Amino acid sequence: MPTYELVRAGERLAYGRALGSVVKVSGTELMHATAWREGKLYVDDQRLDEVIEEIQPYTKRRIVIADGSLQGLRVGGVFKVDDIDDVLGMLEQALPITVVNASGELVMLLERRDAGDGAASGSPHRPRGDERG
Repeated sequence: MPTYELVRAGERLAYGRALGSVVKVSGTELMHATAWREGKLYVDDQRLDEVIEEIQPYTKRRIVIADGSLQGLRVGGVFKVDDIDDVLGMLEQALPITVVNASGELVMLLERRDAGDGAASGSPHRPRGDERG
């Protein structure tokens, strides 16, 4: 006779080769799992390439990490995915990257260079005031 488990709000079903078991989930885990309903993406110490992969479906533009050394940068925060330009601007302020709109269909993430190093210009995401120190 089969055994049944009732899954309630705030729980998830974990299963493998053995019979599944109901596991209580934390409030944070539940918030992250349902964030898409609110148009939010919760990121907790993820690699930049993983974050870009997660936001890519929310824009028609292709986002490319042009410098492979940037892929492993760690990212954390809450992002509203209905404004990808805002997400890119926040990433640019928090990380050593420059966001460049290469065309209407392509956005490139480059390593930020000091102004004296011939930094890439034309970025639409300039921090306000002295945020870029």
